[in-house]
Amino acid sequence: MADDGHQEGVAADLVRRGADAAQQAAGWLDNREPGDLLDEIRDYGRRHPGTFLAAAGIAGLLAGRLGRALSSGNGGSADQATGQPEEHPDGVLHLPPSASARAPLRHGPTGSEVGP
Repeated sequence: MADDGHQEGVAADLVRRGADAAQQAAGWLDNREPGDLLDEIRDYGRRHPGTFLAAAGIAGLLAGRLGRALSSGNGGSADQATGQPEEHPDGVLHLPPSASARAPLRHGPTGSEVGP
């Protein structure tokens, strides 16, 4: 869409601008060594400490959310600290349904799956 010069409109203009910005950023990164990149980041942090801290905080929150989402692949039914199934106040152990479509799994007295 960005390369097609026949397209007109707001969406085509935004895509074109985004492609140009991505190309400039890639060229800028391509011309620098990793050490130079770290020096640029440090210099920016010294010149704009508030913006740097805000960006670092947002990046940390996003990384934490991503890590939490990747680590909780069990459907959210386990305690995060122990990995054991949660027991609800009514005393009933609530487990998610088994993901296996071949043979249903039974849950033992402790809540762990014991097989077909």
